[in-house]
Amino acid sequence: MQKVGNPFELLTHQSQYHDLMIFGLKSLFEFDLVDDPHDVLIRLVQAGVRPILAVCKGHYPVGKVLIAYSGSAESAQAMKNFVQMRLWQNPLIRIVSFTAGGKFDQTKELLGEASGYCRAHGYQVETDAVNALPKDQIVPYAEAWGADLIVVGNSAKNLLVGCIFGETALQVVRHATRPLFISQ
Repeated sequence: MQKVGNPFELLTHQSQYHDLMIFGLKSLFEFDLVDDPHDVLIRLVQAGVRPILAVCKGHYPVGKVLIAYSGSAESAQAMKNFVQMRLWQNPLIRIVSFTAGGKFDQTKELLGEASGYCRAHGYQVETDAVNALPKDQIVPYAEAWGADLIVVGNSAKNLLVGCIFGETALQVVRHATRPLFISQ
């Protein structure tokens, strides 16, 4: 059955009946019907469409996954959704917390709890704390480490009001060179 209408509204409606929505990272719809797929992807997240797997052209094995973890409820939920869905067999997970201001003691504790959760689900996990703002560093960090997938979380509320993590998610979506798993 083929539906006709506003693609954004149709996708938002259909997300109610699917566990995971998969879109192209750079081209959301076939034949580029949408001018800026990044904005539509953000609008879908704002509308509550989650989790989303935004993929690149071609097929690439996923052996290394970077989870951007701030300790927020949203980043924890994104991590949990990714881990519980077990979309790939045994990737190496690196959980990274970007902490501008150097709160490393608190960050190490958060990373320990997050890595313990992933290990309890059978994953091999590494952690890293980076003294930098996440907004501009997640994508370069993922590229330098050779991540095959980036996991980010966000809430529609944060995206709407433009909080720091909302800006971070927006930057990651706009500048990602590898697939994204976006959840809340």
